[in-house]
Amino acid sequence: MDHIGFMLLAFLVCTAPFGAGCGHSTIALDAGVVLPVGARSPDPLMDVTGTVSGGRDPLPVDGAPYAFSNLTTTMTEMMAAAVRPWGARHAKERRAGWQMKIDLLDAQAELRGGLLRAEIEIRTTLRSRDGLVSLGQSQNHCKVTGVDSRDPPSAVYRCLENLARDLAGWLETAHP
Repeated sequence: MDHIGFMLLAFLVCTAPFGAGCGHSTIALDAGVVLPVGARSPDPLMDVTGTVSGGRDPLPVDGAPYAFSNLTTTMTEMMAAAVRPWGARHAKERRAGWQMKIDLLDAQAELRGGLLRAEIEIRTTLRSRDGLVSLGQSQNHCKVTGVDSRDPPSAVYRCLENLARDLAGWLETAHP
């Protein structure tokens, strides 16, 4: 490869969505930072899976030299912890349990003037394990602004906590 070809390749890699190999670092998100001890243990009644369906993981932060990694795993663990009480209350009504799929539809983060903004949109689908009967679907969005850049992950954690609270509230209206 000639010098111009190499420079073009370097430019394309450095301007890729995650800035791979160009001085960008990742900040690994971890649900254990915000969840109580024991909240991440598996729930035999509720299979919760997370997927990326339009959002980005790692999530680049516009205006910052870093991206947040493990967004999907952290989102899934936080949503699973939020819905566990509902599953426990309704265990006798559906002994086989449930499947919950959380789709990460959109995710954006931005650093401006020393303040972070995070926006996340998810779609949740609830099904019974027996027969995969659809029990409901919800779409939720959160936006957290004005978070001090000295604690970058807190913008994403606060957004995910808001989504978890909203998801638990929606689940209270769902038929088990």
